[in-house]
Amino acid sequence: KAIPGAVVEYCISVANGVGGATASSVAISDLVPTNTTYVAGSIKVNATVTTPGSTQSCSGGTAVNDAADADAGEFGTPTANTVYGRLNNIAASSATALIFRVTLN
Repeated sequence: KAIPGAVVEYCISVANGVGGATASSVAISDLVPTNTTYVAGSIKVNATVTTPGSTQSCSGGTAVNDAADADAGEFGTPTANTVYGRLNNIAASSATALIFRVTLN
């Protein structure tokens, strides 16, 4: 049941397999879902992921501003209503995540 005004946090994780080479230049983009509004300033990159997959949890991360600048994330540039994040290198058997929040309309 959707409750208008409720805040939902999204965690998009990226995992690198066992024995894989270090993943570099990892970038994520996600269109903010219909009937929601992005919560300004809520993007975090390089969050900790516990148990990647359907039962994962995410925490921490580095906050970035919404502007298209030198930090590792932005909102709405170059595509409107889209969250962007660039992650640090991901070693084999590791995972990291992009976190952002939306409010239900």
